[in-house]
Amino acid sequence: ELETKPDTTAALKDWSGVLTTPVKNQGYCGSCWAFSAVEQIESDSMRTLKTSYILSPEQMVECDTVSHGCQGGWTEAAYNYVKKAGGIQTESTYPYSSTQGTSGSCKANKNNFVIGVTGFTTLKGESSMA
Repeated sequence: ELETKPDTTAALKDWSGVLTTPVKNQGYCGSCWAFSAVEQIESDSMRTLKTSYILSPEQMVECDTVSHGCQGGWTEAAYNYVKKAGGIQTESTYPYSSTQGTSGSCKANKNNFVIGVTGFTTLKGESSMA
């Protein structure tokens, strides 16, 4: 038994504003998969490339044909979409418009792509994340 309680805050780190962008609102659209992928790409580009792009989840919602837009999708499919498409636009050039639960057709413009994905790794299970 321990005589004193361990410091449980020692391992905690608040990453807010460090390698993150402002919180986004998906509204009534089941696009969490696109938001997750976008935010991971944003954070990784901040960490590795020192960029500060706010990217477009709407591009993934409308253009990733493997996923199902507002009816759900997969983060891995979103990465593959960005990799195959050659990049992703910013929120300002492809704004989010699916808050009411419906999305339109793909309007991606390669001239506005600011960053791409060359590869990714999917970790299986929480123990592999340690």
